[in-house]
Amino acid sequence: MPTCDHFYKSLLNCLLKSPCVVQHGHTPRECLSPEYDADEQVSQACRLAQRAYVECKLDIMNPRKRFRGPYGGKPPPSGDDDDVDE
Repeated sequence: MPTCDHFYKSLLNCLLKSPCVVQHGHTPRECLSPEYDADEQVSQACRLAQRAYVECKLDIMNPRKRFRGPYGGKPPPSGDDDDVDE
């Protein structure tokens, strides 16, 4: 089963290096909360890592992707490429 651990670790590493945590002493959760105004203290890379993690978690819960695979994936083989001599 797919996991989002690599996205989580990337987000956590980014947040632990951010000024919000290092200089101001906030927790990573506080830095990402919508009511806390940390836009200037949390980099755009951390926000993108957060978005990637959230989308990964949503994709795991999406039943269409669980059964059919990700959108934009390799299309199923068509019958046109058969090497059958007629």
